[in-house]
Amino acid sequence: YMCMTSDKAVFYPFCMAAGVPIPKLLAIFDLPAGWTRDGRLLESSADWRLLLQSLPHNFIVKPALGLEGRGVTAFHREDNQFVDQNGYHRTIDELYKFLCQEREHNLFAGHYSHHSLRLSREIHKSIIQERVYAHPSINELTGSEALCTCRFMTFTDNSMKTDFLCTAFRLVSGNNIIDNLDKGSHGNIWCSVDYETGCITEAFAKPENADRLELIARHATTDREIVGFHIPYWAEAAKLALRLAAMFHPQQVITWDIGIAPDGPVVIEGNLGAGVLPTPLRRPVKMLLTDG
Repeated sequence: YMCMTSDKAVFYPFCMAAGVPIPKLLAIFDLPAGWTRDGRLLESSADWRLLLQSLPHNFIVKPALGLEGRGVTAFHREDNQFVDQNGYHRTIDELYKFLCQEREHNLFAGHYSHHSLRLSREIHKSIIQERVYAHPSINELTGSEALCTCRFMTFTDNSMKTDFLCTAFRLVSGNNIIDNLDKGSHGNIWCSVDYETGCITEAFAKPENADRLELIARHATTDREIVGFHIPYWAEAAKLALRLAAMFHPQQVITWDIGIAPDGPVVIEGNLGAGVLPTPLRRPVKMLLTDG
């Protein structure tokens, strides 16, 4: 069952077939062949060049077996070139070469993670999808259009009862396009959330030159107060996490990252192992060891 979440080339089509809201899937790159969202095979570099020419103005590329946000790149089109979030311009040929090199970030394929699939061959798979932007009220809080995600850790027992073990929210800071915390190294913000209200109860970030996360009150970019902010579509996102937990049973503990877009929640990924600290668990760990 591990590939259902670890491999986004499996996860996204499964969610799409089940009617779960995800960022629009445009294509899955792979060698010797990838495919479009409607299942059409793309084998030659010429096939891929035609596909790349048809992509929308803004799109995201991410490794299918990646983690910690590594290798996630946002592109927009300028004339006949593709410009990433760092301002680097690529031609169609250079973008195709970039896709071929995304294998370096498919960390779940090798032995990097304890949740690795430990595949025996080199994996080139990447996801190409439309870029989704933040809800306007979140945009005002962060000063960024980059998507921010709720994090729901769910536990489903053998009777199919699901509880939330942890509920949190991640805010981007600065020019980041993803909200991964990575122990605060990116400058992003981790927020604990009251499950009942969807309001942020505390926020953490790692100030410059600090060696650990610290409690903060305001967003560094906008100076807006973070604690007390009500996350839009919180109830809908929580309901979606419960639906996902049932769909992916018998995996019992899964952490869901669900983005809050202008029109509602969208599922970004599911993780069998993911950080939730410094937010405390809502249920003692010893209970998880005894409940089946």
